[in-house]
Amino acid sequence: FEIVRTTLIPGILKTLANNKQLPPPIRLFEVGDVVIQEPTKEVGCKNVRRLVAVHCNMRSQFSLLHGALDQLMYSLNCEPEHEQKEGSKRRTFKLEASNDPAFFPGMQAHIICSGIKIGIIGELHPEVLGKKCFEINMPTSALELNLEPFLDWL
Repeated sequence: FEIVRTTLIPGILKTLANNKQLPPPIRLFEVGDVVIQEPTKEVGCKNVRRLVAVHCNMRSQFSLLHGALDQLMYSLNCEPEHEQKEGSKRRTFKLEASNDPAFFPGMQAHIICSGIKIGIIGELHPEVLGKKCFEINMPTSALELNLEPFLDWL
């Protein structure tokens, strides 16, 4: 292959850009494979199954996507670290500040589950959404989550 996906976010933003004439809010998700480098593999890389979701509306509604993440994690037998009760058998997850240039500074976080960084969530930067890229002129929240660890845990 000459070109492979290393993230799902650009593909879902292209879909969003092609459907921006629809009335807001626009909510999309995809589950698909990306390729990451893995020097221990014969071909030097491996496929990883990920989930991506976006929420686009006239004003920022990051809390809706955050709520969807909470529900997804709960269905995957995880709970927020700050809500874990003694004796709980669920894995914990938390959000930690991140610094990804695709997202707005201070409005993004890594998703950490059982000490493993499994994804990112936040408000996409206007330069990513704007005229140079996708011409999306509404605030858009996104999350991308690596599903591979859950295959081992469940």
